[in-house]
Amino acid sequence: MNSKIISLLIISAAIFCVICPAQAEADAGQSEQITITALGDGSYYNGEVITFSGTDTESDYVYLFITGPNLNADGAKLDDPGTAAISGNEGTFARAVVDSDDTWEYELVGSRNFDAGSYTIYAVTEPKNKEDLSSGEYDTVSIIIKKPFITVQLSEPVIKRGEELTITGSAEGNPHFVAVWVLGYDYWNGAETGSMVTVVPEDDSSYEYVLSGDETAKMEDGEYYVVVQHSMYNDEFNVVTEPASSGDGVIVTGIATVDQKSTGDSFYISGKYALRGADAAEALIDEINSADIDDTYTMCTFKVEGQSGSYQSDSNTDNSIFAAIGNFFDGIFG
Repeated sequence: MNSKIISLLIISAAIFCVICPAQAEADAGQSEQITITALGDGSYYNGEVITFSGTDTESDYVYLFITGPNLNADGAKLDDPGTAAISGNEGTFARAVVDSDDTWEYELVGSRNFDAGSYTIYAVTEPKNKEDLSSGEYDTVSIIIKKPFITVQLSEPVIKRGEELTITGSAEGNPHFVAVWVLGYDYWNGAETGSMVTVVPEDDSSYEYVLSGDETAKMEDGEYYVVVQHSMYNDEFNVVTEPASSGDGVIVTGIATVDQKSTGDSFYISGKYALRGADAAEALIDEINSADIDDTYTMCTFKVEGQSGSYQSDSNTDNSIFAAIGNFFDGIFG
């Protein structure tokens, strides 16, 4: 036999021996007998509910684990990422029941427990982690977890007293509310109600808060600080206002995200002991930045300079109407 043909046969046999075991291992892994998909575009803000679903023709239960940043290399329990997935231990896997039509569904509610980044979710017919997947049927889906954030912008950087100011921005991550703090040397926008001011974002994540001309007419010349607070993963504000126990004002206080206990830090935002302007803004930001608090914020400033020549309060308008009526009758009977 031709030596070239013999050489080709030897090479072909060697390639076959290398490829076949690898292909056999692959065939024993991912399979059409179990599938998994994630509802949506595969990109989610931390804290969002994520729905996984698929089919399984091999088992009564689907076992789920996750891999990604700062998780166990062989996988972690999907709904408790601090728990490593251990083969043979069903309690270390999230589990979904397979319905009679071979479909299944699972909602991940605690996605706030993950760092921002790219993750892979494994759906397996048996409780086996990544290291042991060669002996079980599985499928995977990749998702991206994003960190919620908030932005702010002003309609004008400088206004006159009596002019309207509009504060807008985007609150990503689907918070139910954002808190808007406007602080000046002798001004807090929550002073009238004695509590923090909140706004409900729109479906597109945008929000808007308007300081009316009547409100800005109360402001002295100077710099004002706008701090917009986002509740982040637990969708609850952990820096809040409450009446001072002494009854002499309103304080801002922190509530730890994990145990809901007071952080022990607080400051007066109204009353005779209230911090003013930049000091109040700095104290608020320090509170939000506390290690025990998961809230976040964004900040900007604006200035009030002078009085608007066109501004006339509602009370002044009413008075001018009565004055005009009086002048009318004076002209007739005067």
